[in-house]
Amino acid sequence: MPQGTTGSWLHQVEHLSDPSGESWKPSAGEAIAGKVIMISRDVGLNSASTHARLEIQDGEYVGVWLSSVLSQQFAESHVPAGAVAAIKFVEWRENRRGDRYKVFATTPLERGREAAPF
Repeated sequence: MPQGTTGSWLHQVEHLSDPSGESWKPSAGEAIAGKVIMISRDVGLNSASTHARLEIQDGEYVGVWLSSVLSQQFAESHVPAGAVAAIKFVEWRENRRGDRYKVFATTPLERGREAAPF
């Protein structure tokens, strides 16, 4: 522990700010659009998630956790860092086993710099 730092590690972690800003937590029908600043893979609690950081029009940063379906849509639409993308949470659906999942619609609004495929 650095000199001058007091308290437990967990106490110190509570004071860290989220580097990606707020996380988008949409209700059905809500949408977000912004410039993709960064796409991080293999992050999160189990190091198995994908996270995008968007800069929305008012200059704020919003984090979006990309589900496997949303990650696939980003890949199919060729949405790299630097692109402006729109994401809409369409609805909840249920598969044959009864598991619920979110359905999204995604489209690039402006192409960013060309990068390696998602």
